[in-house]
Amino acid sequence: MTDIEKPITKLLAIIEIGSASTGLVLFNKIKHELILHDDEVKNNFIGFCTDNESKMISTKVSGLDSKTKALVIKGQGLSNRLMKEVRHLIHIGDLCHLYNLVCEKAIGELPTFIIEFIKQICSYFDKGLRDNRLREIRSETGVKKPISILGFIKIR
Repeated sequence: MTDIEKPITKLLAIIEIGSASTGLVLFNKIKHELILHDDEVKNNFIGFCTDNESKMISTKVSGLDSKTKALVIKGQGLSNRLMKEVRHLIHIGDLCHLYNLVCEKAIGELPTFIIEFIKQICSYFDKGLRDNRLREIRSETGVKKPISILGFIKIR
């Protein structure tokens, strides 16, 4: 692959969003800063990554337009607005946020008594002496990198 064929990542702008941060406000700022001024940027703008907040990803695809065969995109989030403006654009959800959603859903499916049991174990080993003794026992049994029990935190 020659240098010409390699994709290049560039920081084009840092956009101050201020206190208003709806999908429309974010879209207008990006459109004004990047898309309107430079066709080269618009033509080479192929993807973007956001968290999973509704103002970012409220993308609703309702199918194909029967005449143009293009995707019909509805919704009020930044991603759908950008994809209407730049048809070849791809949106990628941030993996950390996606994994967090998976974990939240999985924990929500566990019976309450299991969560309470986990909380009790975490609380029991939260004391310094108990945590130190657990490390000693694990070290004595041949564990090369003894670990501690982390506290239970409901959010992420």
